Amino acid sequence: MLEHNEASPGEGEAGQSADDPAPEPTALDEPPQETHDAIDDHQRLTITDADRRVSADHAQWLQQAANDALNVILGLEDAQPHDVRLALVGDDEMSTLHERHKQIEGTTDVLTFDLRDDPQGPLDVDIVVCVDEAQRQADSHNIDLKRELLLYFLHGLLHCLGYDDHDDASFAAMHAREDEVLAAIGVGATFAPAGDTEGAR
Repeated sequence: MLEHNEASPGEGEAGQSADDPAPEPTALDEPPQETHDAIDDHQRLTITDADRRVSADHAQWLQQAANDALNVILGLEDAQPHDVRLALVGDDEMSTLHERHKQIEGTTDVLTFDLRDDPQGPLDVDIVVCVDEAQRQADSHNIDLKRELLLYFLHGLLHCLGYDDHDDASFAAMHAREDEVLAAIGVGATFAPAGDTEGAR
C-alpha cells in the first residue's frame, strides 16, 4: 500500500503554515550531482538523482513519462502551469526526512511538499521518492522499477491537486485517476493492473 505523506494545500513543508518560521532545508536544497530538466513556456519539471540511484536509461524514461503525465494532468484537472521538482533518494535520506517532517521513524515511499501560498495557484511542489522502497515494491509486484517510481511521482502530484486516499471512496478515486493518466501516456495501469488480483495493494 502506498503510504503517502504530504503538506496540505496552501501550507509550507510538511504542514507548516505561512505564518510559521521558515522550514529547515531539505535534501532538495542541496546542490544536485545530476539533474534532468524539461522546460517550456508554461511548466518546468526537474528530476534530481544526486546519488545516481537509477540508470541513465531509467532516468531518461522517467523524465519523459513524468512530463507526459504532467501534461495529461494539466488538461484533466484544469491545473495551472507548474514548477515541479522530483528528488530520488534512498532509505537513509528518506528516513531522515520522514522523521524530521512527519515525526515518524523509518523510511516511506513518497513525501510531498506543496509550497504554494494559494492552493488554487500554479503548482509549486517538491516530491521526494524513495528508490529503495520503490525497488522492493516493484520486485514484490513484478513490475519495472521505473514504473513504480512514476506511480509514486504521480501519487504525490495528485495529492497537491486535492486527491487523498484516507477513506475507501477517495482511495478508489485517486488510484483510478492514477491509472487513467498512466493509460493515457501509454504506460498502463500500475497500482492495480486489470486482472491482477494477487498484486492489488
